[in-house]
Amino acid sequence: MNNGNDFGSAPIRSYKNQNKPNPVRTALVLVMTAVIIAFVVIFIMSVTGTGLFADKKGGDKPKIDPPAVTTDGSTTTDGKGDDTPDTSESDDTLKMTFINKDREGLKLGLLQLINEEHLYGFKEDDLLASLYENRPSTKSYQISKSTHMLKYDAVVALNEMMDDFYIVTKYKYLNINKAYYDFDSQKNLFDKGQTDTPAGASDWHSGATFRFNGYNSETGKTVNITTASEPKWIKEHAHEYGFIFRAPSDKKNIVGYAEPWQLRYVGMPHAEYMYQNELCLEEYLSKLAADHNGVTNSYTLESKDGNTYQVYYVEAPEEGTLRLPVPENRPYTVSGDNMNGFIVTVTLETGTRAPLETPAPDTSAPDATN
Repeated sequence: MNNGNDFGSAPIRSYKNQNKPNPVRTALVLVMTAVIIAFVVIFIMSVTGTGLFADKKGGDKPKIDPPAVTTDGSTTTDGKGDDTPDTSESDDTLKMTFINKDREGLKLGLLQLINEEHLYGFKEDDLLASLYENRPSTKSYQISKSTHMLKYDAVVALNEMMDDFYIVTKYKYLNINKAYYDFDSQKNLFDKGQTDTPAGASDWHSGATFRFNGYNSETGKTVNITTASEPKWIKEHAHEYGFIFRAPSDKKNIVGYAEPWQLRYVGMPHAEYMYQNELCLEEYLSKLAADHNGVTNSYTLESKDGNTYQVYYVEAPEEGTLRLPVPENRPYTVSGDNMNGFIVTVTLETGTRAPLETPAPDTSAPDATN
């Protein structure tokens, strides 16, 4: 009987389920695939000279990118990181490279001269830090106004110096009554006839200059620190923290004015060199340009902060870009002089500051009294 099936009465075939994959065969295929891939990788490395076949003894020296320029305009590097130069031959060998500097860079840095002939560029205002907010917890000095500001590096050095000063003397009447002046503040004083220095020509613009006077907050009276014995410690030790006395009375004919307790932060080792050689900033910059022009004419100084420094000056061209020689494998900073050249300060060796000399305690027996 035909039931409508085109196949007629042909029996319906039944199929068995397919066999599961053979695990041994699958493992063998995977092993063979891995061997083939490994062979291909090794062949590529042997051709390109990479991986296991790389030259371990040398090859082309990697390119050293120019050091980054910090926000204060100084150029610095610590010789560390991905761009560390190869110093395996000798860590003592100073290796040099070049960075580019234009004349705008002359207006940046801690060593720039500021006067009516060399005006301040006002390029570093954002680096200022509040003295009031950053004063140490020991309150080792006072501040006449909460608005006084200095560059951050100057604040750090000031706090260190004043903490040590207080440890030695226990004197707490030193007061900072003048610090950074911006263009408008200086112009206002000049317009009122309260200063002879026009805006742009004042050392107070540097953000590294401040002035001490004496003030007793308990009595509300001014203290004459010129005749006090304790502040003499600062006269003798300020250079060890990177400070100079900007306008001493014996340099008035050079600086143009005298202000005995006006200090300026110029950093190490410049402050120490100026102190040892009795130079003001103008004299120091002139000496660098005359006697230490170029790497081969640099001076070296073992500083009281424990470090050994190398310093040299490089004159900038009237136009175009200067290729400034700097070390690859030592920390360094670059400062313009705001005149004609750059001062490079290299830290050759780092060390530890000598322990602070404090007065010995008085162990003598008290006088007998009846």
